[in-house]
Parts: sequence; structure tokens; C-alpha cells
Amino acid sequence: MVDGATAPTRSWEVAGPEDGRQLRLHISVHVEVTKAARPDLALTFECSAWPDELEVERVYPVRRGGTAPAQQYMGRQFRELDEEMQSAVHDYLEHRGVNDELAAFLHSYMENKEQTELVRWLKNVEGYIKKQAISARHLLRQD
Repeated sequence: MVDGATAPTRSWEVAGPEDGRQLRLHISVHVEVTKAARPDLALTFECSAWPDELEVERVYPVRRGGTAPAQQYMGRQFRELDEEMQSAVHDYLEHRGVNDELAAFLHSYMENKEQTELVRWLKNVEGYIKKQAISARHLLRQD
């Protein structure tokens, strides 16, 4: 889902209606990668999906199953890693289809999802009202 009731901006951008820049909606995406040889260990990529790009925020290991540690290591900010490491992570995710195209798809999907759910809800309301109207007519005929 889109995060929050208002559209957040990236921390280093200051955007608002007064400067003419349009606020962009943000979706948090958590990608978990495991290997069959080590199902108890996963690598988690915490990402931000903007309408036109996917941005990696953090990368950290997670133990699956068993007891969780009292304090989970959440890794450093992705921007703090050296450029070679950042490039390797982007290549790794790109190879698995976690990229800017996925971010654009997620935003499009969320827009369509909301519309689809609204139409489904309206059809349910319509069906309920019709059912109640039929019941009311049936009761009136019996009187």
C-alpha cells in the first residue's frame, strides 16, 4: 500500500506546492532473498518504490525460524556504502526483476487496485439494495 495519508518525499528533497514540484507517492517494498541451502537465513532489501524508480534504503541479514534476537541488526543506510557495493546490490536486484520497472508497475497496480475495489464495493451495495427492494415488494404484495 502507499505509505501514509500524505505523500512523503525523499529526506534530501524539499518539495511543496510553492516551488511547483509535485509530491510523489511512496510504497515501501521489502525484498527477502533466501537460498535452498540456507533456508534459515535470508537477506532483506528494504526499498522505496517511487513512481519512476526503486531506491534501496537498507540491506540486512535475517534469521528465519527459531527465536528472534532481542535487537535485530538493521544494517547501515544504503547511501553510506561505497559505490562499488551499491552497484553490486543494484545489479543483484536488477537480475531478479527488482528494478525501476517494478516500482512503476507497483504504482500502477495500486491505482488500479483502489479503482477495482471501489467498483466491487459499489456492485455489492447495488446488489444489497436490489435484494432489499425485492424483499420489500414481496412483503407489500403479501399485505
